Amino acid sequence: MKNRLSLALLAMTLILPGIASAQDEALVLKSRYPKTYTVKEGDTLWSIAALYLRDAWRWPELWNLEGQDDTSRMISPGDVITLKTDNGQPRLDITAAQARSEKQVTVKLSPTIREQDVAPAIPSVATEQIQQFLTRSTVISERELENSAYILSSADNRLMLGTGDQIYVKGLTPGGSARYLIYRQGKTYYDVDEKGGDELGYEGIFIGEAVIDKFGDPSTLVITKTTREAQYGDRILPANPEEFDLNLVPRAPQTNIQGNIISLFDSVSRIGQYQVAVLNVGVHEGVEEGHLLSIKRGGREVDDQFSSSFFSGTTLPSSDAGAVMVFRAYDHVSYALVVKALTDIRLADAVSTP
Repeated sequence: MKNRLSLALLAMTLILPGIASAQDEALVLKSRYPKTYTVKEGDTLWSIAALYLRDAWRWPELWNLEGQDDTSRMISPGDVITLKTDNGQPRLDITAAQARSEKQVTVKLSPTIREQDVAPAIPSVATEQIQQFLTRSTVISERELENSAYILSSADNRLMLGTGDQIYVKGLTPGGSARYLIYRQGKTYYDVDEKGGDELGYEGIFIGEAVIDKFGDPSTLVITKTTREAQYGDRILPANPEEFDLNLVPRAPQTNIQGNIISLFDSVSRIGQYQVAVLNVGVHEGVEEGHLLSIKRGGREVDDQFSSSFFSGTTLPSSDAGAVMVFRAYDHVSYALVVKALTDIRLADAVSTP
């Protein structure tokens, strides 16, 4: 039961399909929405949220949860969501599958211990879209890069190394971790400004894993797993276990965050929904995992041919491009999933608190 998500968590995810609207306006539902909806296997909280509210940022009003701590009600496959009206305002209500069954059938049971399968709660996001980034991708700072251990050589002097190969590593501290991860320095993440920006860190490309055989100078390790061939100079980082919450609670930052997209995964210039972007804001700028940021496209320059002015260039207003949710936050860099794309998402697009 404890792995099931609360109604409050479902409500928080209603912010994802839209951007904030004025709180003094009436709630607006989508033109087409289900009066009742039965939660199915394969649903996510995000997909359900998109069914009802146009300006889904206003989830507390829709669920009438403002000022309440309603964590006792759960949602899982088989539950029924119903749209109701309360004092002229739309409200959503949930009838649990178990409660519906109990109303239909009454069975007398003798006192005994019974096991009952409980349907797992639906996830807030399809985890396969970000799991590889949670477990394998990383951002390495310049200081970490300078101080990290590295592959110096190998037992048989081969340049391309794989599973089972013995490697010699320089810079390990005796008595340290027994397991290590192998990374290669990838692209440099730069801040955004007219001169190209300051360096914010380096992409760490996951290469594989290794275990210690003997500490020394150099230390001896054995590669146990690779996703690509390891090379001399690849960095060795301790495989410290980390806890990752795959059911992040999307929420607005409490501070004003302003940043830009500085890199795109699996693309050179543009990405779409459910792809990953790199932002030039991180923990030091107040970013936390689960923060939702809106994406703005800067207005393009156009030539005003009807103007009598010698300088007739005009900048058009910026426009909404979508929204991202941060799922990994580093010092000055964050990884974020595009949860809504009104158009293609591009390098240098602005991100900000909605």
